[in-house]
Amino acid sequence: MDVVHTFLLGVLQGITEFLPISSSAHLILMPLFNGWEDQGVAFDLAVHVGTLLAVLLYFRRDVLVLVHDGVQSLLQCRRVGQSVLAGAIVLGTIPTGIAGLLLLDLIDTTLRSVQVIFVTTVVFAALLGWADYSGKRTRPIESITWKDALLVGLAQAVSLVPGTSRSGATITAGLMLGLDRQAASRFSFLLAIPITALAASVKLLQVAGEDIAVDWMAFLIGGVVSFVTALTAIHFFLKWLNRFGMWPYVIYRMLLAVVIYLLFFQQAETFSLAFVAIVGGFVLLVWSADRFVDGAAATANHAGMPALLIGMVIVGFGTSAPEMVVSAFAAAAGNPGLALGNAYGSNIVNIALVLGITAMITPIIVHSKIIRKELPILIALGLFSGWQLSDGELSFVDAVILSSGFFVLMGWSVFSVLRSRDDVLEQEMQQELAAHTMTLGRAIFWLLAGLLLLIVSSRVLVWGAVFIAHDLGISDLVIGLTIVALGTSLPELAASVVAVQKGEHDIALGNVIGSNMFNLLAVVGIAGIIAPTGVEPAVLTRDWPSMFALMVVLFLMAFRLHGPGRINRLEGSLLVLFYLAYNGYLAYGVLQL
Repeated sequence: MDVVHTFLLGVLQGITEFLPISSSAHLILMPLFNGWEDQGVAFDLAVHVGTLLAVLLYFRRDVLVLVHDGVQSLLQCRRVGQSVLAGAIVLGTIPTGIAGLLLLDLIDTTLRSVQVIFVTTVVFAALLGWADYSGKRTRPIESITWKDALLVGLAQAVSLVPGTSRSGATITAGLMLGLDRQAASRFSFLLAIPITALAASVKLLQVAGEDIAVDWMAFLIGGVVSFVTALTAIHFFLKWLNRFGMWPYVIYRMLLAVVIYLLFFQQAETFSLAFVAIVGGFVLLVWSADRFVDGAAATANHAGMPALLIGMVIVGFGTSAPEMVVSAFAAAAGNPGLALGNAYGSNIVNIALVLGITAMITPIIVHSKIIRKELPILIALGLFSGWQLSDGELSFVDAVILSSGFFVLMGWSVFSVLRSRDDVLEQEMQQELAAHTMTLGRAIFWLLAGLLLLIVSSRVLVWGAVFIAHDLGISDLVIGLTIVALGTSLPELAASVVAVQKGEHDIALGNVIGSNMFNLLAVVGIAGIIAPTGVEPAVLTRDWPSMFALMVVLFLMAFRLHGPGRINRLEGSLLVLFYLAYNGYLAYGVLQL
């Protein structure tokens, strides 16, 4: 490499290594943007050493204290000063080290694609923005426990996928766990020290073991430049953190995704429009669904509907409205695979990601008798849906049966309300209605306006998703299982997180269970009535088993013979890991095509 290339790549590594914008993505994309050759392992070693020295110098006092207290704690077999934080850093490094050893070849080959970088850039920008917006941000770095360290460490392991950003993933996890911005960021930077040292060691072994020729001038320039720029980046990041938060980096990642589309995919103008349609459609979809639920609940309350019935039917239906409308438009547009993928994918997102993240923030306590009755019904519906699709098609008759089952479910809900007394879910719903009073006129306005915007945003979203999926060669089913399912499940995520933070645990779980039943009956039923379709074999061998397994796991977590059930943080993290593994498997299958 010439001096200019070396200097620019050194600057790029130094700036992006500790900012939540992904250094790996930039180092992969920059040579592609400019037609440069790959910089090679020796240069990677140089910039890793440079950034490692920068973070060590900046946090030198912290490092000395942590090493001293950690060693003294081991020698004295008791807690000494900052020894808990030192142990948390070691524990947080283990998942990444294991993942790096097991998945090194996959990360260095298959996952170094523009498609992967585009998806991770968008998804983790959204997660970072959501964590910064909704996190409590009250806990100092001294409050970090071994559970926090493990969860942040798992997030760091996910960041091995190019485009994710190590600092972005760990800061996001820290904010979700309630750490304040400074605490989440400082813990992220301290975690960077052992993992960067490990990465540099691996690069050194490659250089030594493979007898790679080293351009010492490029090595020196890259190391020095990355050191200076990384030190500068850390300083100004922490200086401006409380003033600007994470939003500058969220916006940058979204703009980077647009640039990737414009430069690397065909039909750039239409692609950029489709990308805007997806992002804008999701934002409008979530907002309009929230308005629709508020309006519908307030209208039902004015009509004298019991609070428990509002919680089970109106809120459950409202949070499933995005899936229903999106699937209806997808089926009408000749994309029934997207509709089926949206329904099953949303159920997977609801249990694995929504409940997983919610439980990681605050363990979910299960009190309600109604929910305990609904869980077995959900499992029965899951079994029935698998049997129904076992012949390889979703026929008109199948769809009618499912839609009829939806109305039977509504009748059962009414019957349960009439028989129940003093249910915890009813009490929580009464508190919600009292806290969000609304006149009848305003309630009807938001009911109608929310429904109209739901329809418009769903149509826009379906167009953008179908266009991008077809141009990338991804099936309608996969795009429905992933991007569309994640987007349409955002109301459940928002509702559950807010509910559990208020202590309304049964509302959080009730939203998910009710939404999943509606998805299996109404969402699939409506799509099948509009456009009966054949079912891809992967649905029966991959997607339905994943969904049903999650239903059974949820039942085992939530149900107890004596006393309330509980979904703790460890179980929540396992659910999130399942979601990541499932989507990773889907991505791997797409990349093999």
